[in-house]
Amino acid sequence: MFSSLSNRFCILLLIVTGQACNQSQPPLAATDITQTIEPSLKAMRSTLDGETRIINVKLGNDITVAYDTKSSALFKLWQGDLSLSGAVFDQKHGPQPTVRGQTFIENGTGTMVC
Repeated sequence: MFSSLSNRFCILLLIVTGQACNQSQPPLAATDITQTIEPSLKAMRSTLDGETRIINVKLGNDITVAYDTKSSALFKLWQGDLSLSGAVFDQKHGPQPTVRGQTFIENGTGTMVC
């Protein structure tokens, strides 16, 4: 039970931190949304790098964290973006979203690079 509470606290902390990092950004105007949706995307659930049921949350400064809802654990932390491919994003069946950039933590293990 403690690890489940600990994981929930970590996710809440990451979401709050991400919101605090993005407070200086003005709200999007309706015309901005029509240009592209991806930059305004803060969190989503998808398949990521072949793993299903992953929640991705942008934290700011090009840092994104991914949480595995099946195992209730940190899945990945990276600097970069997502390759949004697949039926939901570009109507191509087969490909799924993948990480583009430098991975700091993968499957809950790794070394933080500063």
